[in-house]
Amino acid sequence: MNLEHDYAVTRSYAKINIGLKIGEQRADGYHDIETIFKVISLADTITFEKNTLNKTRLFSKQTTIPLDDTNICAKAVRLLEEETGQKLGADIHLEKSIPIGAGLGGGSSNGACVLMQVSKLYELELSDSKLMELGAMLGSDVPFFVGFLLGRGNTAIGKGRGEILEFFQWDLTEKVLLIYPNIEISTAWAYKNFRTVLDSQNTENSSLNLTNKAKSIMFSAPLEKEAFLGNNFEPLVFAKHSKIRLLQEMLEKENAVFARMSGSGSAVFGLFDKSRNLEELVSDISGDFVSVCEFI
Repeated sequence: MNLEHDYAVTRSYAKINIGLKIGEQRADGYHDIETIFKVISLADTITFEKNTLNKTRLFSKQTTIPLDDTNICAKAVRLLEEETGQKLGADIHLEKSIPIGAGLGGGSSNGACVLMQVSKLYELELSDSKLMELGAMLGSDVPFFVGFLLGRGNTAIGKGRGEILEFFQWDLTEKVLLIYPNIEISTAWAYKNFRTVLDSQNTENSSLNLTNKAKSIMFSAPLEKEAFLGNNFEPLVFAKHSKIRLLQEMLEKENAVFARMSGSGSAVFGLFDKSRNLEELVSDISGDFVSVCEFI
């Protein structure tokens, strides 16, 4: 991150979910979940600059994202204004690389970056706990990115609706082959319908149960626990979009150490040994967004 007085440039990283289990719907409409969030190197670039207009202006060359008050970046500035009672004029330029609606947390990451960097530009001196609280008000995945930016770790076990976090440092060396099949999945639709195709075995075992013992097992052989690190959204999404299922199966046939859909989809990822040359495999995938990433 480059920060100099009234100007800042930062990388807004994506995440993948290594395992996602969904529990019962709560009184507030959200579902309890248990997941492992992991930061990867795929990132948007966000440029911040103070303005004297006392308002937020959003700019992007990507025409598919809103540049009005519905954008999570504008919502983040508004939350900071409400918290501090100040008008915080900022020009925010979004250079998007993370696909939208892919289950990679691009919007949540952008919102977290805005909270952090606008706070720094205006020297708001908000506590870490306050920034985490504001992140939870923006969205379920935002606190993970805020915690990462605060230096709490590159990995977190997420519970509740995703905002109850146990951070730690988990340094994996595998390459991440990420494929987004240009299918946008509605998270609301996925939560509403996931149980319609989830088999009874998965329904009964709806928790990752990441106790200390289970965590020890995970870290001793973290990428070989297919059932342990399953994703409850996969049966639903695969049933509706066979292309996503076929992409995951292709990654498994290519000897990925571990292959999963991230979040509610539609991006899928395969983890490969760092010595594996993926150029030929990448060249064989046409028509989809493909990126070879690393863990941060």
